[in-house]
Order: sequence, then C-alpha cells, then structure tokens
Amino acid sequence: MTFSPRTALLAAALLAAVLSSAPAYGVPPETATMRARVEFSDMDQWAEFMAIPGVDIMLSKRGVGATIITNEKEVDELRARGFEVIVEVPDLRSYYRSTMPRADFGEFHTFSEMVAFLDQLHAAYPNITTVKDSIGATEEGRAFWVMKISDNPDVDESEPEVFFDGMHHAREPMAMECILHYMEWLCENYGTDPEATFLVDNREIWFWPIVNPDGYVYNESIGWGTMWRKNRRVNSGSSCLGVDDNRNYDWAWGTTGISTDPCNDVYCGPEAFSELETQAYRDFATAHDFVLNVSFHSVAGSVLIPWSHDSNAFCPDRPLFLDIANEMAKYNGYDVGTAYETINYECSGTTCDWFYGALGCLSLCIEVGGSDFWPQESELPGLRAENLWPQQYVTRIAGSYLAVRDNYALNGGDADGEPDAGETLDLEVTVDNQGIAVPATSATLT
Repeated sequence: MTFSPRTALLAAALLAAVLSSAPAYGVPPETATMRARVEFSDMDQWAEFMAIPGVDIMLSKRGVGATIITNEKEVDELRARGFEVIVEVPDLRSYYRSTMPRADFGEFHTFSEMVAFLDQLHAAYPNITTVKDSIGATEEGRAFWVMKISDNPDVDESEPEVFFDGMHHAREPMAMECILHYMEWLCENYGTDPEATFLVDNREIWFWPIVNPDGYVYNESIGWGTMWRKNRRVNSGSSCLGVDDNRNYDWAWGTTGISTDPCNDVYCGPEAFSELETQAYRDFATAHDFVLNVSFHSVAGSVLIPWSHDSNAFCPDRPLFLDIANEMAKYNGYDVGTAYETINYECSGTTCDWFYGALGCLSLCIEVGGSDFWPQESELPGLRAENLWPQQYVTRIAGSYLAVRDNYALNGGDADGEPDAGETLDLEVTVDNQGIAVPATSATLT
C-alpha cells in the first residue's frame, strides 16, 4: 500500500525549512531492494514521516512504526533526517528466492494459471458457472476475465447480485487467491453443504480475480521479489510506465493520497477513468445492479469502509458499514474502519468510494493479512481460510439489503441520512437459513 497522505499542519511547519533541499522519496519498483522498519519516537515524528510523499509503506501503526519497501539510498536519506530505520530484509530478491525457490510463483496462480482455473471450474461445474467472459482488454492485449456462479448462470434472474474483485495492484496476489478459493468452495460444496447451496441458488455472484493483468504478468517476467504495483500504461512525455488503477476512479479523483508524477506508485493518471482497467470496471458495474461489492487488496489485515478520501468525513451509512465490517472480521480479527482509521492514510479515486458514492452500492475493501505482499507459501491455506467467511457473509446479506436500508432510514438518521449521536439503530444485517432478515442487536451511536 503506497500512499501520500494530506500534509498535517504540524508536519508542514517542521518541513518548511528543508523543502527546497529535500530528496524525492519513493523508490522505483525495479530498485526496491529492501524491507525496513521505521520506528517513531513520538507523534510529532510520526506526523513528519507521514507527510513525506512517495514512501512505499506496507504496514503502519500510528505513532509507533511503519514497514516500508525501500532501498539503501532512501534508508540513508531517512536516517539523515533523524528517523530510526531498521533494515529487516537487506536483499528482497535473495530472500524470496530462498523462501520460495520455484520460478513459477509456486502455489500462487500466475495469470495464465488463473485463466486455466476458470476454464477448469466451468468444465467441472457447467450447470452453476458461466464460461469465462471477457469484458475488455488491457493495453498489452490481455483479456479482463470475469465469471458468474449461480444456479442458472446464463440467465439474468431477479436475484441479488454480488461482485468480488481483486488485484488492482499487481504485487498483491493474495487478493486473487482469496477469490479463487471462494469460487472453488461454492462449486465443490454446492448440493451438499446447505450454505453453499443456498448462496448459489439465491444469488448471482460475479468474480473478477485479476483487474490488472499487465502489471501481474510484468511481475511474473521479473520473478520473486518484484514490487511492481501499477498497470503498464505508456505515459506520454515520461519514461515511467503505469497508473495506479485504484486511484483512477471518478470519486474525489486526484485530491488525496495520490501523485501527479507518472514515476510515482500512486500516480492517479491524467484524468479519472483514463485507464482501460477502470473503464472496463465502470462499464461492467453500471451494466449490473450490484447490491454488495468487496474489493480485495493486501497486506494490512483490515476491512475498510468509505470514505477513503477524507479522514474528516464519515459516509452516511457508516453505522451499517461498521456492523457489516465487524461481522466480516468476526473470525479473522482484522481491523475495521476507514483507511485513515485502520492503516493511517487517505486515498482518493478508489474503487470502493466510487462504487458507493456514484452507484449507491455497499462496497468494502478487504486488506488480506500476512507477512508480506508475497507471503510464504505456508501462509496461503490460513489466509484463504480466514477470508472465506467474509465472502460468504456479504453474499448472504445481499438478500436483505433493501430491508437493511429501509430500516436504517426509518429508525436512525435524519432526512440527510446522517445519524445523530445517541440515536439507536436496529440494523437488520443477518438472515436465517431461509434468507429472511433477522434484526441484529441495536447499536447506539456515540
């Protein structure tokens, strides 16, 4: 998760004297050779660090420390500014070669293996899956593959539609792995497991495992240890390639947590929806009537809710989002909240903000946990398993979405949709085995 948060007033004052000579932070993915931890002595130092644009932060804890992807030059620059930097992995490529020696990404699916997975799933379960469907193509000509799982997959029925997507960022393969695991679970358990059977029979469930194929295939060409994040767009007037697809959606686009530098990992593109990936996503989403969307990322171990673009603003359906997100995190213990509340940054032009803000679809982001963007193979079963329940849960509650929203409007919130402190909301966000909404415990806002 690379980010560039809005500059705090304190940090601005601290940095004003050195701006003219400050180095440009943020290392190109090809030169990201180290993993290091920055320790903060106090909140002032944390604020100063968070105001530095371009540092590639994998994990962070407010006022305590941050794990960064970096190189020797940037480590020296940070130390020169007074930060304590502890190099945890001095040579990422050697580290990955030693822990994951297979050149084909081992247990992680490559792009071609993901495509084959979809074909094999349909061949094995043709009655509940569609043939993989291309909804567009990348700059390098790779198809955007989606698939639907439902009891009448080739018929557009009047059933709630749910959408799971992954790998807007090319170095986050666990996003794809969690989605493929859920697809396989649904198919293998249909007809024998009551939950899987109910979900397939009563929902239209769509999957897009790899939103950014070009970036992922580029990582495959380099091998273990690569940190390429963006797509592979050719940027006019720059030798640097790529746009961050998850900063390119038309909701508060280009405002916070972005860069206008094509060489930066959070480059938002020349305009909103400039990218083939986000254009395909927009057209696909607007062609459907999705009730719930979950967008997978890694590696923070969090369930994120809107808004991501403004740390001072809460979305109108915040109580409902929190209730859903807390249930999603029930078994994996993930943190819950906005991006700023959980992983300490703002980001604009994101999938979930756009999906919720523009289309009114409840959209959440799961940041899969793990030790790294490329976790060890031994972590895969646990990471897949701990993200199975959240997908099952949101698929199920999609059937009670209208009851949820109607109940929210009746029992909490003013005409503008903003709940007041002290109001009690009776949030219907669970259903019984027959799909009938059951009131959850009332929640009082503070």
